[in-house]
Amino acid sequence: MSFGFFHIRAQGPDSLKKKAFPIRFSGYAEAYYAYDFGNPASKNRPGFFYSFNRHNELNLNLAMVKATFDERWIRGNAGLMLGTDPNVNLAAEPGLLKNIWEANIGVRPFKKLNLWIDAGILPSHIGFESAIGADCWNVSRSMLADNSPYVETGIKIEYKDSTGKFTVAALYLNGWQQIQIRKGFSGPAFGTRFVY
Repeated sequence: MSFGFFHIRAQGPDSLKKKAFPIRFSGYAEAYYAYDFGNPASKNRPGFFYSFNRHNELNLNLAMVKATFDERWIRGNAGLMLGTDPNVNLAAEPGLLKNIWEANIGVRPFKKLNLWIDAGILPSHIGFESAIGADCWNVSRSMLADNSPYVETGIKIEYKDSTGKFTVAALYLNGWQQIQIRKGFSGPAFGTRFVY
């Protein structure tokens, strides 16, 4: 059972969003207290919990800072995170790789076509929940979301129609919740997304 969630989200003033200054800064923090009536000696809740996974502690689930650059033909994101969620979700990544929220760059090769090619560490195209609790339908993540990726590494081609009614994307990825290619890599993963 988890109690006392709170979310803090910050974004730079609107004046920073003007075209004269195409870089925008944002941040997010989420703390929690969870008590598991099974009283685990290790203080870790069962292995299928990735969010809010520490027992009987006031803890930081996720804190993130992000910079976004967006111009007509080029865009990029760079973000860092820390907390119990990234420590578990990206436990297989070495060193500071588990603290990368996003690190990607995108280009729009055609002036009249809203088609983007993005490469790097990207947010997941799967699921309707996020590592950011304030963006989820529930305060805590569903089991389905906790066992789907929040980050992916690869290349994404995305098209949005001129009316803004639908988006379609195709992805070439390293795999499920992976930043680096690991030993024994059996080949890429592919993904698609259609939003109407």
